[in-house]
Amino acid sequence: MLLSVILSTAFTAASYNFMVDGIYYDINGNNATVVNSPDFPSTYSGDVVIPESVAYNDVTYPVTAIAEGAFYSSPNLTGVSIPNSVTSIGGGAFGDCNNLKTVIIPNSVTAIEPSTFFNCWSLTSINLPNSITTIGYGAFYYCTGLTSITIPASVTFIETGVFDGCTAMESIAVEEGNAVYDSRDNCNAIIETASNTLRYGCKNSTIPSTVVTIGGSAFSGCVGLTNIDIPNSVTYIGGGAFYGCINLNSIVFPTSVTAIYGNAFYFCTSLTSVNIPNTVAYIGEGAFSACSSMQSITVASDNTSYDSRNNCNAIIETASNTLIAGCNNTSIPSTVTAIGYCAFESCPGLTSLTLPDAVVSIGMRAFAGCNNLSSISFSKSISIVDNEAFAGCNSLTSVVIPQSLDTIYGAAFYNCSALKEVVWNAKKCVYQNSHSVWGGLVDPFSDCYSLTNIVIGKEVESIDDVFGTKYYSWSNYYIDTVTCLAPVPPAITAACFASKTYNQAVLSVPKGSLQAYQTAEGWKEFNKFSTFESIQVGDVNADGEVTVADMNIVIDLILGFNYSDEVRGRADVNGDKEISVADINVIIDIILNQ
Repeated sequence: MLLSVILSTAFTAASYNFMVDGIYYDINGNNATVVNSPDFPSTYSGDVVIPESVAYNDVTYPVTAIAEGAFYSSPNLTGVSIPNSVTSIGGGAFGDCNNLKTVIIPNSVTAIEPSTFFNCWSLTSINLPNSITTIGYGAFYYCTGLTSITIPASVTFIETGVFDGCTAMESIAVEEGNAVYDSRDNCNAIIETASNTLRYGCKNSTIPSTVVTIGGSAFSGCVGLTNIDIPNSVTYIGGGAFYGCINLNSIVFPTSVTAIYGNAFYFCTSLTSVNIPNTVAYIGEGAFSACSSMQSITVASDNTSYDSRNNCNAIIETASNTLIAGCNNTSIPSTVTAIGYCAFESCPGLTSLTLPDAVVSIGMRAFAGCNNLSSISFSKSISIVDNEAFAGCNSLTSVVIPQSLDTIYGAAFYNCSALKEVVWNAKKCVYQNSHSVWGGLVDPFSDCYSLTNIVIGKEVESIDDVFGTKYYSWSNYYIDTVTCLAPVPPAITAACFASKTYNQAVLSVPKGSLQAYQTAEGWKEFNKFSTFESIQVGDVNADGEVTVADMNIVIDLILGFNYSDEVRGRADVNGDKEISVADINVIIDIILNQ
C-alpha cells in the first residue's frame, strides 16, 4: 500500500514533443521515447502496438525506450506490443494498469526496472527473455493474478520485494544454467546458490534441506500458504519473511534457528501458537505482531536471551526485561520494565490493561489496533508513551494519564474513536511531535472525534501542546469542557489547545483562581469560563480524597438510590452526562494512579 502511494505521486503526466496514433513521444537526441499521456489517469486503452520508428516533422526517429511511468495508471490498457528497437523500460512503466493482460518484452531489454508492473492485477503470466540480467525492487509487486514465473539463466541480480503480494503464485522456477540462482530439488522457489538463501517462495514451495537462510520477504503476502516445514539447516529467518501469510496456521522452529528478524511473521492472523527454541539469540521488532489468533507464546526454559517467566505467555528479552511479543492470553510479569515495539498490536483478546509498577516505557504501536481494550491502568512509574502506542483502540472511552509521564509522542492515542475523556495528571510532560500520519505531523489525540472532556490534575505544573492541532489541523476534536483542578494555572502556550477548543469549550477552574486563569498565558485564550469548589474529580462524597467510598455512591446511584443533585453531579466523573460503570472505572483509575 505504501509503495502504491509513493508511486502515485512520483509518476505524473510527463511532457511530450508529439503524438502519433494515440502514443505520446519525447525526443532524446536522435531517438524517441514513449511517455505518459498528458491526462491523469492515462488515456491509453485497449491493445497498444508501439512501432519500431515514428515520423515527426519529416524526421524518422527509432523508438528505443519506454519512459518511467509511461503507461502508469492506464486502467483501460489491456495489452502492449513492444518492438525489438526498445532497449529500456523505465520503472513503474506499467504500474497500476489493472487490466493489463499481455506484454511482450523483446530480447533487446536487459532489465526489469523497479515497480515496472506493480498492481497489474490481471497479468497472469509473463515471459522474460534471455536478455534480462536484473529484476528490480517491487517489479511485480501485487500482481495478484500472476500464477507462474520462470527466471531466465541470464538473470544475475534480483532485488527484494519483487513478488510481494503475488497471492496467486503457484510456480516459481529458475532455468538450468543460471550461475547465481537455482530451484534445486523442484522446490518451487528461487534460491541464491552461493549463500543457500531462499529468496522467493510461493504457496507450493518446499524448503530444501540445504537452505541456510529464509530471506527477507521470501513469502510475504503468500495467502495460500497454510503450513511449511523449516529444515534443520535453517539458521536465519529474514525480516518480513512470512509477512501477511494470513492462512499460515502453524510453524515449528528447528533448533538450528538462531535469529528471527523484524516483522518475520507480522500479520499472520491464523497462527495460534509459537515455541521459541533455546538456540534463538535474536528476535527483531514486530516479529510476531498483529498475529490476532495467537493464544500461546513460549520460550524454551534454557534460552539465555529470552524467556517466558511466570508462564506469562509472552516473549521477554531477559537482559532488558522488555516484553517484545504478547498474545491474547498474556499476563505481564511484575519484573517487566518496558513494553516493546508492536508487542500487543491488534490483539483482540486484550480487554483491560493493568501495567505493573516496574513498567517505565511503552513502545511504538505496542497496543495499536487492540479494538476491545476498554480500560488502561498505567504504572506509577510510566515515563514514556511512544508513537501510536494506543492508536486505533476503539473501545477506550476514558484515559487517566499519571503524574510520572514525562514524554508522550505524536499519535499516541491516534484515532481512538470512542475516547470521550482524558484526565491529565502528568506534572511536566513533553510532547515529541516527530511522528507523522500520511505526511502530516500529529498530536497525541489526533482523530479522537468523540473527545469532549479534558480534566487537568491538581499537581500539573506545565502542559505541552498535547491537545492542539497545530500539526494536523483537519483532525480537530470537539472539546466541550476543560476542567483544571490546579489552583495555580499550569504553564502552557497558546498552542496547547486547538483554536476550536478555545472558541467553544468552557474552562472550569477552582473558585478563587478565575482571575489568574483569565490573565495567564494560554489560558486567557478561552472565551468561556466557569468556577467550582475545589473538589478532586472522583471525590463524589467531597471528603477530600478519592476512595472506595466514592465508588460505592456511584453504585448506589446506578441501583436507583436517591442523592442530591450536587452529589449526582460529582458522580458523573467522566462528564458524559450519565452515571454508569464508566464512572466507576475512572474512579478506579484515579485510586490506582493518585
